[in-house]
This record gives sequence, C-alpha cells and structure tokens, in this order.
Amino acid sequence: MLLSIIVTKQMSEKIKDILESGEDIVFKHIGKLDSGSVKDVFYSASRISSDFMIVDIDVFPEREIVSSLQSFRISRPNTSVIIIAPERKPGDEIIYIVGLGIYDIAAEEKDADWNGIINDVLLSTPATYSQAARWHTG
Repeated sequence: MLLSIIVTKQMSEKIKDILESGEDIVFKHIGKLDSGSVKDVFYSASRISSDFMIVDIDVFPEREIVSSLQSFRISRPNTSVIIIAPERKPGDEIIYIVGLGIYDIAAEEKDADWNGIINDVLLSTPATYSQAARWHTG
C-alpha cells in the first residue's frame, strides 16, 4: 500500500509509527502550508501514484481546503483520501470535503492514539456516504 502524507508537525509526532515505516510512503510533507505553497504541495502529491492520501486538515489555510482537495481528487480519482480532523464537529468546512466524495474522516480527540486510528482506517473498508452523512448534513 502506497501512502502520501500531508500533516502538521504536531500530527507527525502522533503518527510517528506510520511515518517511520517509511517503505510505503511515496510522498511526505510535514508542516503547515500557506496560500502560496498549498497548491505546489498538492500538485507535487498528485504527480505521484499512491493508494491513500492522509491529510491533516490543520495544514491548510482555511479557504484553501476545498480547492486543494478538489484538484487532487480530479488528478487522482482512485486514491482514497483520509482526513485527519481532530476535535472537529459537523457543520464546519468538513461539509464541503464530504461533498467531494471524501468519506474517511477521523475526528477523535487531539490526544487520541492516532497511529491506531489511521491504521484502522487504512485496513478497513472505505467509508460510505451514509457513514459520512453526519458531516454533510450537520
């Protein structure tokens, strides 16, 4: 399984085991993105074939989330996108992410076992709209 990963420095510490596995990671960016770099990073990620893209929602400037993920989904429609959204609640910008057909959303507490959470998502059947509907309907 080939992974692309875009996460904040804080989340990289929480998914350290996944990052250290290394051999399956084909693209990695650690750190927040500004409006200028977000397009470059997602363009670079879209040029590399991967099975999964793990994205920490906190890397984005808020207004860049949807357009960046939309461009990636158009370029790589067969790559499953997993969104890490610590402590997010229905009704925020995740509503637009679900509208892009991204249903694997992990929104546990910030101090949760994120290695375990992400591994569970990677090993499970992809989520369906009915599982993500709570985000879309608020």
